[in-house]
Order: sequence, then structure tokens, then C-alpha cells
Amino acid sequence: DVIVSNPPYIKKEDYQVLEPELKYEPGNALTDERDGLTFYRIFSEIFPKMLNDEGKFFLEYALGQSEEIKKLFEEKYFVTILPDFSSIYRYLIGENRKSITHKAQK
Repeated sequence: DVIVSNPPYIKKEDYQVLEPELKYEPGNALTDERDGLTFYRIFSEIFPKMLNDEGKFFLEYALGQSEEIKKLFEEKYFVTILPDFSSIYRYLIGENRKSITHKAQK
């Protein structure tokens, strides 16, 4: 019914210059060792098979990834991009387009 994820999303080159106070985390918790979008590409393929018609998903992503993340999901889902407490857009909520259509018809 609900999927929530905060996967490794920091780009490899950004990880190299990350603030020292964040480096206490294991590297594989922060970076995919690529462009930061690896898990979102996987999610865009598997969520349609996993998520119920009425289900939603909530994802956190890095600063500057909004458009790329949105493009991965907007074809299959109604998506909403939300800011964090610093007004930086870093959250995506996705809802199955079928459920939106179904609700509208009721």
C-alpha cells in the first residue's frame, strides 16, 4: 500500500567532496557510485509490479535531481514534488494514475 525509500542518491563525484560530518555513514548508504539515480531507475521499473492500485510511494532524493526523478515516474504515476524544511525540493510522492482516474469517476 505504501513504499517509502531514502536510497543512496549522492553522485560519486559529490561524495568525494561531502562534508566530513556526513562521512560517518557507510559509503554505500550515501552513494550509488554513479550518478545517484541507480535506485530510482530500478524503482520506476519495479514499483508498477509491487504497488497496489490505491498505493503510494514516497522518495527522498538529492538537491538538483527533481526533474530527472520526476521524468522517471511521471509517465506511470501522478507525481508531486515537495520541499524540505529549507524550501529545497527533495521529496517525491507518487500515486498510481489508475487510482486517480478511479477516484475521479466515483
